[in-house]
Amino acid sequence: MCQCILDERLSSAGGDKSIKDQILHGRPTTEITGEVKITDLLTETDTVQLAARNKYRSNIADQILEDFGLNYEQERAFRIVTDHSSGPKSIPLKMYIGGMGGTGKTHVLQALISYFKALGESYRLIIVALTGTAAALIGGSTYHYMFGINDARGNEISKKLLSEVSCRLQGVDYVFFDEVSMLSCSDLYKISACLC
Repeated sequence: MCQCILDERLSSAGGDKSIKDQILHGRPTTEITGEVKITDLLTETDTVQLAARNKYRSNIADQILEDFGLNYEQERAFRIVTDHSSGPKSIPLKMYIGGMGGTGKTHVLQALISYFKALGESYRLIIVALTGTAAALIGGSTYHYMFGINDARGNEISKKLLSEVSCRLQGVDYVFFDEVSMLSCSDLYKISACLC
């Protein structure tokens, strides 16, 4: 099963070697040596390619916004994630989307799913929920499954399970918790411990 997930993520990456390296190795593969070299980070060609890539991503985002008809606040949340996904990967995005039932939180999530799918980058996000019913409604998984948490097992995790969890999370940049307010402090601690 782990290999199937990895194969799907690799096929979604297309010909982009840096994305494939990140999926396979958890980070871009670069050789680290003891010497310091000063180089231009971006050549003129790189800058043009980056601008074209961001323009393409922006056009996809605009189309998704039109298709989903997001209101101002929903669009704001959507743009924060899409802009972050187009930028450098160094700073994690920590974001909370809150509101009463029916305010469109799930609608924003569906728009983001469509955005990453349109880019062929579905592997970059996962959706987790506390219960199987909630997870099924949003097309996600329970956090217990995704992060290998089993209360009966305690803090022990086998190498096999750790490998499966690691495989499930390869290439993932965004984790969406549905109904995060239902998680206890203990649940959040377990999730944090599994991710560290």
